[in-house]
Amino acid sequence: MIIKVIKYLITSLISFLLILVIGIAAIIFFDARSLVTVAVNSSSNYELKIDEPVEIDFYPVLNVHAKKISLVDTAFDTPFTFLYIDNFLFSMNLKEYITQSRFITDITIQKIDVQSKLRADGKTNLDDLLNTSFKITGHIFGDVTLTGNGLNFDMLQKNWNGHIDLEVQEGRWFGGDIWQELRSARSIYKREDHPVMTQLEDINLFSLKASGPIEKSVFSNQNFTMNMPYTSIVGNGEWNIADNAFDYSIRVSLMPEIASELNMSDDEIQDFTNGSIPIRVQGSSDSISFRPDIEAIFRDEVEITLEDQGDKLKKSIMRNLFN
Repeated sequence: MIIKVIKYLITSLISFLLILVIGIAAIIFFDARSLVTVAVNSSSNYELKIDEPVEIDFYPVLNVHAKKISLVDTAFDTPFTFLYIDNFLFSMNLKEYITQSRFITDITIQKIDVQSKLRADGKTNLDDLLNTSFKITGHIFGDVTLTGNGLNFDMLQKNWNGHIDLEVQEGRWFGGDIWQELRSARSIYKREDHPVMTQLEDINLFSLKASGPIEKSVFSNQNFTMNMPYTSIVGNGEWNIADNAFDYSIRVSLMPEIASELNMSDDEIQDFTNGSIPIRVQGSSDSISFRPDIEAIFRDEVEITLEDQGDKLKKSIMRNLFN
């Protein structure tokens, strides 16, 4: 689930960019923002607004600059703005595309703000817009910069570069039990029976931060942090935007309050309190797995051994000096 959140945010942004560029292109070439608004309203449950005039340069580079873009969800009893972009810039080298059939594109999104809410039909507004089923709600905001080039769109998808800085507040996942996945991963390493699931009402509430560079369509997130009730998760990893494969190593620390709620054993409490068991989260768009991170565990054991040997060496040197 943890990586699904990150993947969900980035995939949602890329999908929305395609919709946004088409909408802005229509506004530019026909100078009819009101016409686009009416078209969106008549064909969906959304209302598109662009509050300021769109700036454009045509050739040799197509530059589109739009400000204060918002998408209103009218399916709720009280319509609300669930997506807002303060500043959007899109650039495409038309000369290269016409003469060489090469995509050279730059995209910048500053101050994106998304309010994902659950509808009466059990889907979130973002799931409905993007035809997904992640069932994640919350307040998502941040900045995105993407630069890419390729001979065709498929090659462009494999050659994105840039930076992403996103944050989620008041998040909630309706797709499963995060703690059960984490406890099960620990039980595999300890060769114990899988823990009995304990239902908690607010177990899947979370906030998170994810930022880092994108190189050749690989998002490198070295400072991932996620907080849940009485729980802190830190880690690092990568997500390949082109093929949707991800690989993260995380460490979990908890406060004693949740241990009693989950009926944890003393060994579980000790392991999760000090974050001593790294957990590997891997998968793709179709599946996700939680397993003990054997490589990180081995690395920890080596470091502990070296520290112990270093302490013994120091003591031996001190004895030889003073004896």
